[in-house]
This record gives sequence, structure tokens and C-alpha cells, in this order.
Amino acid sequence: MLSKEEFVVLHHYLREGLPKAVIARKLGISRMTVHRHAATDKPLPSYGPRRCKPSVIEPYKEYLQGRLGRYPELSAVRLLAGQGLEL
Repeated sequence: MLSKEEFVVLHHYLREGLPKAVIARKLGISRMTVHRHAATDKPLPSYGPRRCKPSVIEPYKEYLQGRLGRYPELSAVRLLAGQGLEL
């Protein structure tokens, strides 16, 4: 995958009319990568924030909060043992 800088430079060289083999050599990438990017008119890739994954302990959250509220000195091992699980 090309970095944003390499992507911009590659498209600049393509607009300038440089041969694809020369572009590949200058950027240190495969000629096929240059051909692939030349064949598509994709804009600069943009990445947004990722979706949050649900927590692994979500089904046990209410139980754990209740137990910690009553017994704040409990360790994670003891809390999981109360659920029949191991850490």
C-alpha cells in the first residue's frame, strides 16, 4: 500500500507524462502498482474513525459492577471464579 505522499507523487509523475517504468524506479515500487494506479481514477484515500467493537465483558458488566460495589477488595481472578470462568 502506498503512503499518501507516494500516492500524490505517483499521480504527479503520471500527469507529467513520465514513463511508468521510470516512475516505478523513482518510487521504488512495482511497475504493476504504477499501472494499477494509472488505470483507476481514485482520489487520495481517506480513512475515518473505526467503529467501536463491543467489549468482551459486556454480558458480565452488570454482575461485575454489582460485585465490586459490594466487595471492592475482590480481584479479577475471584470475580471470574464466581462466574465459573478462568483468567
